[in-house]
Amino acid sequence: LPKIGIVLLPAACYFSNSRGPWVGCGLAGLTMGILGGRPMRRKLMLLGALAAVVMALRPGTYDTISSLWHQSFSDNTIKGRSADYRLVLWKIAYNELNKSFGHTLLGYGGHSTELLDVSNYFDRGAGGLAGELGYTSWDSQFASNFMQYGFLGFGLETILYLSVLGMLVRTWRHSNEEDREFIAVCVATTLVFFWAMSTVAIFNPQLEYLFWTMVAIAGRFHSVTPVADLVPEIRSEEHTS
Repeated sequence: LPKIGIVLLPAACYFSNSRGPWVGCGLAGLTMGILGGRPMRRKLMLLGALAAVVMALRPGTYDTISSLWHQSFSDNTIKGRSADYRLVLWKIAYNELNKSFGHTLLGYGGHSTELLDVSNYFDRGAGGLAGELGYTSWDSQFASNFMQYGFLGFGLETILYLSVLGMLVRTWRHSNEEDREFIAVCVATTLVFFWAMSTVAIFNPQLEYLFWTMVAIAGRFHSVTPVADLVPEIRSEEHTS
């Protein structure tokens, strides 16, 4: 199954016709290549070789991926305006929070971005649904949280996520070569989740469950005694009894 997943993941990124999955895939691959050790790097090199073969046999594959990348930096394309839209959301949040001290400190409250009218920041037809409904889809969970919870709440959230990263790094540093591959996957999953939080609104609670499950496993990783280490003790107790 893991080998099948390695092949299906790039395919899913390609057929999504979206830039976000590609960036997430690249971020995960880079993280696992740096932290996963030699066995993980060999697997990634094999995957890279397979990707090169596919692009050589099907040049249109590379053209499609390259087009998505270049469109992101042009305001004349839908992809480019979409990328710029996510940056504008941060400016909107900052401007709206600075309207009063209470809003600056605590924000506008949970779910407020679902109804807050910010259509004056966009031209008609731009910024998600701002032109038609008066509010946007807030395709950046971090920007949305900034608006909802203000500098205080967003600051505490930032500290929480930074502490999670610190914990993961400590777990990786105290792991042996065999275990570092798994911890590298936990770190990669966390970074991809942060990337998703910056570019989309996280609507599905399953993503939150997956993220915190990986964090919990990594956080308690060295608190669990491996079964292989328990076998001699179990055999000794059976012999004594």
